[in-house]
Parts: sequence; C-alpha cells; structure tokens
Amino acid sequence: MKKVLAALLLTLSGVAGAASDQAAVDIAKGNGKDTDQFGTFNFTAIDLDGDPSTVGAKGHVSYEFPIVPTFYFKGTVTCLQVATDPVSGQRVATLSGPIEKTNVPEAEGSFFFIRVTDTGLPNGEGDTFTVSTFQAPICSQAQPELPSQIREGDILISDGTPPA
Repeated sequence: MKKVLAALLLTLSGVAGAASDQAAVDIAKGNGKDTDQFGTFNFTAIDLDGDPSTVGAKGHVSYEFPIVPTFYFKGTVTCLQVATDPVSGQRVATLSGPIEKTNVPEAEGSFFFIRVTDTGLPNGEGDTFTVSTFQAPICSQAQPELPSQIREGDILISDGTPPA
C-alpha cells in the first residue's frame, strides 16, 4: 500500500511540475469603435511560443474606416508583443502583419501596425486603439501616432502571468 501511495504521489508531482514548466502565452483580443477615426475594429492575436525574444504569432485583424471613401482591410497577425507600462500598470500590446484584403489598391502588399492598451477597467473604459499602415513589416513597442480611446467595445490583454 505504501509503495502504491508513493508511486501516486510521484506521478502527481510530475504532472504538476510539467504544468508549471509550460511557457506563458501572450494574448490580445478586442473589438469596438475608436473615438478619433470612428473606425470599427476586431482582432485576436496569440503568441506561438511564449518567448518574448521571438515575434511569431497568429491571429486576425479587421478594420473599417467609414468616412467617404470607406477604407477597410483584413490581415493576419504575425507579430505580437505584450508589456506592462511601469508607470500606469496598464497592459500594452503591439500587433502587426500583412494586409491581405483591402478596397484600397495602394494598401495592397503593405502591413498594419496596431497598438492597444487595456486599463483593466470594465466595459473598455480608458482602453485605447491606434492603427497605422507601413510598407515594410514592423513590430515593436514604439508609440505610433496618438492613441484613440475606444467608445464602444473592450480590449483584453494577457501577458501569460496569473493575476496576483
């Protein structure tokens, strides 16, 4: 009986150890409307390997700017970086990738760059969304233009660490 109990405890401790050895995975997702550009956005991004030194990610983005003429694009997320602002404590994410579908021929073959913040407050209060397009891929924590607070929706960012 003691041998069975000892074997069971060793097995359980091995499973718990394996679960705690898994890498944290960054996630960013959101949808809504921004206040400055009146754009509608939807995105989901997940880090592929939990290693902050790599830029591999997967996900999707769609954005529509309804001012005449309407501009929209859809793209695939290939880069996601997540950090916590040391001053405000807000989570910040940048995500980027190629634009794959758009109604503006000049934007075909270019890349989107999105920077979002998550205040952690309910209903997206204080969350921000900024979108830019570039001719070359970019993925960094740089601040593109001035962020726009969202007026509808919510942004959720997780850096893979459990809440305190």
